[in-house]
Amino acid sequence: MLTTDWSHPREHIAGRRKGFIAHIGRFCVSRHSRDLFGIALLAALSALFGAKLAGTMLTLSQSIVDLLLGPPPKPAPTLFQMLFASGPSDGGTLALQAGLLTVAGGIISWTYQAANTRFGVVDIFAAEIATLCRVAAVNEFMVHYVELYDRKRQFPVVNAPRDYLAVFNNNAKDLEVLDGDVARFVTQFYVHMKALQDTVARGADPQENAVAALNVMYSAFLAFESARQALAVLMDNRVERQEYVLTALVSELPAYLLLYRERATLGGLRAARIEQRLPRYAELIDNIKKTPLEGARGPIAAQIVSSWQQNGPSAARGASPWRVAKPRYATPKI
Repeated sequence: MLTTDWSHPREHIAGRRKGFIAHIGRFCVSRHSRDLFGIALLAALSALFGAKLAGTMLTLSQSIVDLLLGPPPKPAPTLFQMLFASGPSDGGTLALQAGLLTVAGGIISWTYQAANTRFGVVDIFAAEIATLCRVAAVNEFMVHYVELYDRKRQFPVVNAPRDYLAVFNNNAKDLEVLDGDVARFVTQFYVHMKALQDTVARGADPQENAVAALNVMYSAFLAFESARQALAVLMDNRVERQEYVLTALVSELPAYLLLYRERATLGGLRAARIEQRLPRYAELIDNIKKTPLEGARGPIAAQIVSSWQQNGPSAARGASPWRVAKPRYATPKI
């Protein structure tokens, strides 16, 4: 009697990559391994056509010598015939072909191993950033702080007893194997997150010092904005990337809308930067609204769109408290 293997990964992990073909496909299409895939492709083409091209050049040169020094030769074959005509190969050509194949195999093996190293670095940093965003969304971190600000209540002094940035602190050097833009966005997230930890550790009182409280919100906004950008450049899989970007927006959007509403209190360069971001957010929310999303992405997107409609610039006037949208879907699986 056949029974289902309930311990198999597919019974516990939805959307998990499986099999050797999936790894090969990622190596071929990932933005993190484009240069390595190009090197592997060039090595393969060199192995396939290098020896034949070398033999063709030797044949062509010998034909030229015979034409200049020897008796009238037979009609010389065209370059196309020499490249693609089948015929016996001499020992030198076979030896050259074998050597090129050996070298190409070594190069392809190295590029695949280097790509897997990059994928490991990408996945571990994406996992940490996405997990931090998920924890913040589940605990309604930003919604709680927005409510405290609107009610003019004291921000708690939070000193994290544990290292929640362990991956970055222990593996920051590994970022050098990634593309410069990817490393830049990932590093920006961790710098902003460390700044957020410092600001929440000092606390603030919105009633006595609104600017200090907005500094906390601004640090949080920058942290989650950079998290969204880092996840966008790290993730290859479109479905996972969309879910992680939406998860970051769950915390980013409340902070942004509060800062936009209070931009007069912020003043200066920060107020100008907040205003400059508005068209991009409006476009992003509109695109999310137009995209049909399934699974965990649907409820999260519905919550984000509803919150924008209820608390966005066209709806949020004055100092009305932040209203958490209650979508008609099930509780988001974040």
